[in-house]
Amino acid sequence: MSPIPTFYALYRSFTQCQFIEEEGDIIFYKNKHGVAARDVKECAIGDIKESGWTPAMQDQSVEFPKLD
Repeated sequence: MSPIPTFYALYRSFTQCQFIEEEGDIIFYKNKHGVAARDVKECAIGDIKESGWTPAMQDQSVEFPKLD
């Protein structure tokens, strides 16, 4: 359980997370000024690319439960 009060957390999410960036392989929530709350370190991006990871590989590994 988070120590952040519920109403403050709701207010913060409504005022800070205005839209989701739709470009690129890594998606960021951005505020009303278009600034991402967090960025990925350049060295991490290099490590990800060197490992051979692709978004398609990630999507293939997702297993959805069967609905009867």
